[in-house]
Amino acid sequence: MHHRTAPGRPDHVLARVDPRIRLLCTALTIVLAISQNGLLFPTLVLLLNSVMICALGVRIRTYLLRLAEPFLISVVLVIIKALSGNDPLAVWALGTWQVAIFHDGLLAGCAVALRVLASVSALLLLAFSCSFTELLTTLAWYRVPRGLIEMLLFAHRSLTAVHEEASTIYHAQRNRLGYASAGQGLRSFGMLAGTLVMRAFDQSQTTALAMVQRGYTGHLPVGNCRKLHVHDYAAVAIHAAALGALWIVTSGI
Repeated sequence: MHHRTAPGRPDHVLARVDPRIRLLCTALTIVLAISQNGLLFPTLVLLLNSVMICALGVRIRTYLLRLAEPFLISVVLVIIKALSGNDPLAVWALGTWQVAIFHDGLLAGCAVALRVLASVSALLLLAFSCSFTELLTTLAWYRVPRGLIEMLLFAHRSLTAVHEEASTIYHAQRNRLGYASAGQGLRSFGMLAGTLVMRAFDQSQTTALAMVQRGYTGHLPVGNCRKLHVHDYAAVAIHAAALGALWIVTSGI
């Protein structure tokens, strides 16, 4: 699972920017995206983030898979918002029921959906350009509680182990025609889920024992960050100025 968080191209100019700067710029981008009521600014943010993610060498299929879940949530939000409003756009009669799509509700739903997708794309850009270790070191530098950082580390380790175990079991079941029919697929999936639960408990005990044997005292060490230089502050200022100007220009559009 490490390949999901490792930089797509370590030699890319974005991957060489200090992770603290990237995290700060990502937070600023999300704040500006969700505070914009128009459609143009989040659309531009989504497009720019998508272009930069592709420039990092990330495959389009991988990027779209990461974006699929928030996209489905956005579609549901658009449908819910479009069913209420004051300006009917279309009305359909379904027996004794009438379904109406409202123009103002549709626009409001699209605005919310674009803000969601723009924010997620900013987070994905950070994830594809920053390894998980760098992210934890950055959070520690920002004085995030040590307990939360260690929980993230343990969760990442556990998810990695569960993902690898699930992939191994799934491919073994497929090789034995465990998903040849709907009934067999359901039974195989039940066995997969049950096995993963048992393996997760076993893995947690094994990990705890291994950490104690290696001298774990309740605190995990994190990396050290270098001192920020003038060009780091300049990068934040340029990013904030460019996004702020774009936010002002596209306000209300």
